[in-house]
Amino acid sequence: MKNRNCIILFLLALVILFTFQIAVAKDTLIADTGFRVGKDGFSFENYGSQVCTSNSMWGYGSECFRVVNLTSAEMVRMFGTQVCKSVSADGICTLTKVAEKWMNEINSIVANGHCEGMAVLSSLFYSGLKNPSEYGASSTNKLTLKNNQALQREIAYWFTTQWFMDDYLIENDPRTQVEYLKKQFQKNPNTPLPLGIFQRNLSGGHAITAYAVIDHGNGIYYIMVYDNNYPNQERYITVDTNKNTWSYQTSTNPWQSAGNYSGQGKTNPIQIGPVEPRLGTFRCDFCTQQPASSGWDSWNPWQPSQPSDSDYSIWDILNPWVSPSDSTSPSVRPTATPQPYQPSQPSQPSDRYICSMDRPV
Repeated sequence: MKNRNCIILFLLALVILFTFQIAVAKDTLIADTGFRVGKDGFSFENYGSQVCTSNSMWGYGSECFRVVNLTSAEMVRMFGTQVCKSVSADGICTLTKVAEKWMNEINSIVANGHCEGMAVLSSLFYSGLKNPSEYGASSTNKLTLKNNQALQREIAYWFTTQWFMDDYLIENDPRTQVEYLKKQFQKNPNTPLPLGIFQRNLSGGHAITAYAVIDHGNGIYYIMVYDNNYPNQERYITVDTNKNTWSYQTSTNPWQSAGNYSGQGKTNPIQIGPVEPRLGTFRCDFCTQQPASSGWDSWNPWQPSQPSDSDYSIWDILNPWVSPSDSTSPSVRPTATPQPYQPSQPSQPSDRYICSMDRPV
């Protein structure tokens, strides 16, 4: 009797093991860039206007530091010296009033989260278009944010490129998006792609990085993503090609509770935001004056003019934690919405603010 029970348990274990192996075996990696979250994603999480060692709302008892976002250097990098009222002999740009206002309003938005910049820059590092060693480490995951203003400004710069993407975003139904990612990853295996996603009510915009596609079987696919709210964690968007739906759990930024992000058909599609249109300079719709004089030093162009301490108030520090996201107040919208220089394409106003604001209906 005892031997028979042992045999039954053994056979049952074999059945369970066989079933488990079948379940695992049906997950087939069908397109892969080779990007891996623990090496190629940032080790720090998405952040606001300041970073604290505690993840609490107020950061009591924590060591905090304030980050630097756009400066005049990044404005020149985006638009050229036409944004400068003057340029000193040592290459420092003094912005025009309208350019300074535009920059400050972008900085007020990026204070709610840097997800777009982190999603884009991690892709640029992996594809070799940018080098993490220029910011202090041999790999993306080894980079630190504290005392690293160069990296802080770089992330803010790529965050801002979302304002120029309206004509380039790829939006389609989930089934089509999976096929597009499969083809792009197979064609360009070293190029992860930034994605923009929203909750079903079109709020809570967030940006993540897609790097592989897995066939889970029975029409279910996993889009593997690096989510900068969850450093060093493998995560995936579930796509049901039978129902033509997608779903994912995340939030706009890590100090908010996670919620359901989903869509069906072309209702609330996943946005694919390619990197190429973000490279180079952009057309400045708000610029009204001629470029600055020849005092500009082309060999040392990226020196920032730092804002003074008087530019900051206690509200600037507390606001992202008191009201961290989804603001629809006109006061935090940019006064102008520049587009990349494309003469054949009309300049369209931007209506997407990933990582900080609702997406208008």
